[in-house]
Amino acid sequence: MIPKIIHYCWFGKEPLPGKMQRCIASWRKFCPDYEIILWNEENFDLSISNFAREAYESGKLAFVSDFIRIYLLYTYGGIYLDTDVEVLRPLDDLLNNEAFSALENPDYGWIGMGTAVLGAKAGSRWVKEILHYYENSHFIHPDGSLNMDIYIHGHITGQMYGVFHADTHDYGEVKIYEKQLVYPHNALHITADSYTIHHCTGSWVTPVSVVMPAYNAAKTIAEAIRSVLDQTCTRFELLVIDDGSTDNTADVVRSFKDNRVVLIRNEHDYIGSLNLGLRRSSGKYIARMDADDVMFPKRLQLQYETMETHTEVAVCGTWMRRWEQGRNIEYQVEYGSGLLDNPFSFLKGGNSLLPHTTAFIRKNFLTENHLQYDKNYTYAEDYKLWFDIAALGGQFYIIPQSLLHCRYLTTGASYTHAREQEEATERIRKEIAAHLSPSLLTIIIPFLNEGEELERTLKSIRQTATGSPDIILINDAGTDGYDYKKTAVSYGCRCIRHTERTGVAASRDEGVRECNTPYFLLLDAHMEFYEKGWDERIIRLLQENSHSLLCSQTRVLWETRDNCDTAQSPVFGACFDQENSIQCSWNHQDPDPGKPLSVIECIRGGAYACSKAYWQHLHGLEGLVHYGFDEELISRKVYEGGGTCLLVKDWTVGHVYRQKFPYNVENKDLVYNQLLIIEFFFEGERKQDLVQSLQNTYGDTFNRAEQMIKANYKWIEKEKAYLKSIKKR
Repeated sequence: MIPKIIHYCWFGKEPLPGKMQRCIASWRKFCPDYEIILWNEENFDLSISNFAREAYESGKLAFVSDFIRIYLLYTYGGIYLDTDVEVLRPLDDLLNNEAFSALENPDYGWIGMGTAVLGAKAGSRWVKEILHYYENSHFIHPDGSLNMDIYIHGHITGQMYGVFHADTHDYGEVKIYEKQLVYPHNALHITADSYTIHHCTGSWVTPVSVVMPAYNAAKTIAEAIRSVLDQTCTRFELLVIDDGSTDNTADVVRSFKDNRVVLIRNEHDYIGSLNLGLRRSSGKYIARMDADDVMFPKRLQLQYETMETHTEVAVCGTWMRRWEQGRNIEYQVEYGSGLLDNPFSFLKGGNSLLPHTTAFIRKNFLTENHLQYDKNYTYAEDYKLWFDIAALGGQFYIIPQSLLHCRYLTTGASYTHAREQEEATERIRKEIAAHLSPSLLTIIIPFLNEGEELERTLKSIRQTATGSPDIILINDAGTDGYDYKKTAVSYGCRCIRHTERTGVAASRDEGVRECNTPYFLLLDAHMEFYEKGWDERIIRLLQENSHSLLCSQTRVLWETRDNCDTAQSPVFGACFDQENSIQCSWNHQDPDPGKPLSVIECIRGGAYACSKAYWQHLHGLEGLVHYGFDEELISRKVYEGGGTCLLVKDWTVGHVYRQKFPYNVENKDLVYNQLLIIEFFFEGERKQDLVQSLQNTYGDTFNRAEQMIKANYKWIEKEKAYLKSIKKR
């Protein structure tokens, strides 16, 4: 039997917040006869574990408990609780297990196993396997990056029992409970059987990592550090990378007794120190700063808020105040304002997009694209990084406000290495020119479990397109095991793979954001092209019709592709002709017989093209979930905004129609998407009739979709206001 002991950890010597004190009070209320033990620096020897010691020295206090909780359960037995876990009823029923855990995020499989509530007898084999991992691991990897994998328990459990699809099951050595019993999503999901609720305070999450390389900066670094500590945004880590200083820079840094300030020593290697800072950072965002600069108090707050609002932005910079030592003058340096529509218009001329020391970078953009500073471009490393980010579709935003004071010294690299800087800049200019290829069109293909159908589509594109269009493939968390990476290489495509399904609408919008061309074609993954040079015709039409959405003529194909139903009556785009529905239907009448172009109400058929600028002006497919009603939403946006949907009748694309989708489509998502369109475009009695029709048809499913609408009410109202502001009809 598991002993009646509750273990918890609190390191860092800060007082326990009130919310957590209330959680601990709930333990005493429902487990009055349990021994409750606090573990901290006073009674736990961190030197017994490299992992725990390094996490503590790095200021990552939440990760210290990753080792300790497992060590305590193996050594003493009992129940471990995070300090943000509230107990809802007695835990005695859990004590009959050898060990127990629960799935916190079941949709993620084994990696969704929680670690906030655990229990075991002393000496548990399941616990021993996890402990063995931590005993043989370091928190700081050899390259300086941090071991912040929060899914270790799940990985090891799956390997132990040879099961790779998470299940609530009693494996004898450990029982895995269902989510509702231990980790209900929120108070609305608590049942009479729920033991606990995890409030997920996310103490291990660092919003901002400030990366400050320092070389012989003893005279200026104290002021720089103080300016960071005085920020109105207080949740950050300041990583000072001592770049092999020969003065007392390190001593000055150590004089600050704030656990947010972390000193990292490195050999003298400026680019290497910058990259070490990137790897060691744990923040969602990375803020750059030099050791002789001074932040204004609201810098981190304003940049953080900007990036949270503009989730499409990879890098946010600001204006700054510059003081030049040689001339003893101070002035404001201004670099654009707001979202930079075309960063290459700045970059190709050798101009930096923003001051390096003001950069605020979305870290996952760097990690997902394996980006860092390039040692081959020393003294122009920021210019090269901005190019690399822009080349991958990353967007840049400038806050038109001075948020940093920069010292421009005669001993700085721009003065002492001006020639090397210019040479590196010129090499980057040439790379940018090569990148800006003649291609004007990107084909965007989101897909899920398409296999050979995708290969046939790509082969058809490459055999008929004459302008070598770019192709972006978006694998929306496929599970068929097909080697799409090999397919992408074979057909010269860029492939983006999701680890979680986002749906076709979000994937299409992502593809538009990622494309580097002014025009794009959204395409299903099971299509066939016929006319040579169709891509050049589409580009010309989009150049002539900048506020239009182009739709191909559709040829119906069955799953064999070569079995074309030639007897099928032709279709001419789609129209809105259903009295009690917002759905479109095929138009079987040619609106302009004999003409190659026709204005239609709605595009349809799995192949439609637009300019990137116009799509972003319309906010694309924002708001739709998973699958369904893409064409209806974007067509209405085009119409309301004064644009046109055009059917290109001499451009035919075959569309394979299948008996069954290779993925699941939930009715609540379909109903939600229809309700969203109704919210955007309908009012009064017509709106009521459409909503009532959906309610009559879908019943309980409608109610769930309506709850989703209510949950997103604020965003919907904001988007409605925007659509109204661009409305022209």
